[in-house]
Amino acid sequence: MSSQQPLREYQQRCADAAKDRNLLVVLPTNSGKTRIAAAVLDHFLSKTSDQQLGGAAKSRRWCVFLAPTGPLAEQQGAVLTQHCAVEPADAESDEEQDYDQNSSGEVNSRTSTHGAADGEVARIGILRGQQGLKSSLPSPCLTGKKAWRCCDVLVMTPDLFLDALVHAFVRLSDIDLLVLDEAHQLRGNAAYSTIMERFYRATEMAHRPRVLALTASPLAGRRPGAKRWEPATEQEMRNELADMEAKVHCQTWTE
Repeated sequence: MSSQQPLREYQQRCADAAKDRNLLVVLPTNSGKTRIAAAVLDHFLSKTSDQQLGGAAKSRRWCVFLAPTGPLAEQQGAVLTQHCAVEPADAESDEEQDYDQNSSGEVNSRTSTHGAADGEVARIGILRGQQGLKSSLPSPCLTGKKAWRCCDVLVMTPDLFLDALVHAFVRLSDIDLLVLDEAHQLRGNAAYSTIMERFYRATEMAHRPRVLALTASPLAGRRPGAKRWEPATEQEMRNELADMEAKVHCQTWTE
């Protein structure tokens, strides 16, 4: 459940900016980037809930937080659970709603928007491959499809999210918020790159999710193509940052 600890001024400015546009947040380690993501996530959960009450919602929506490794996904999921208006999902929660699957394999819910009904708290799940859905509650693990069915917020590795997109468990247009943690790993993470190049670019602009990319080190700091490590020039670093922005479809935000 959400803690009441307020954001620092720079965190609040960043979170407010991320509500309106895609951001590549460049801040040092331990500066609270995940807290910023939690605030933005709460905004989108609240926004979708308001749309549901107003009758504008038509299908189930999700927020997705991607972290490069399973252990980091667990760590970030714990922070989100602490600071967002969410509760951990468990196996029993999957049986509380009625679901179907369409002919293309996509998971649909007969309950609109984020699965929590009026007065309920959104559910968060941490998905780790064959381990299924990890929960702090003493319950059986959920499989990938069940995790999509019972959760409103999912924390996972890029590979697992890419697998869900490839097998049409979910469409990128069904995602309200996509958080890319350690976004500088787009330089070497094939799944991160494929998600943005193959799926994000192919989604109509009006139906793309908001993207919040987080990193403490967006630049490699070395001269491109050098056989030995050589410091990059200022112009080379500017070019590298521009390339990074293009890959994540974001504008840089920093302090």
